[in-house]
Amino acid sequence: MCMHKNYDFVIAPSDKTKEIFSEAFNINKEKIVKLGLPRLEYIYNSKFDRSNEILTEYPNLKNKQNIVYIPTFRKNQNTNLEEILK
Repeated sequence: MCMHKNYDFVIAPSDKTKEIFSEAFNINKEKIVKLGLPRLEYIYNSKFDRSNEILTEYPNLKNKQNIVYIPTFRKNQNTNLEEILK
């Protein structure tokens, strides 16, 4: 995968993914910086909790299971939503 060979650094969310990225991108582990997942930090931080705001705007969601679907789009790859929901 030539597109990965000139990286100066790679950002990884955890020690485990650091290992995986090192192998996948053929890059030295010292060039992989573990920073976490900033968007997940935002979601898990209670001071940014917007659930009350959302439930006020969409009251029919109360007392129901709510699922957040956050896709990543890739060319020539279909997303099987049925499988994801299982």
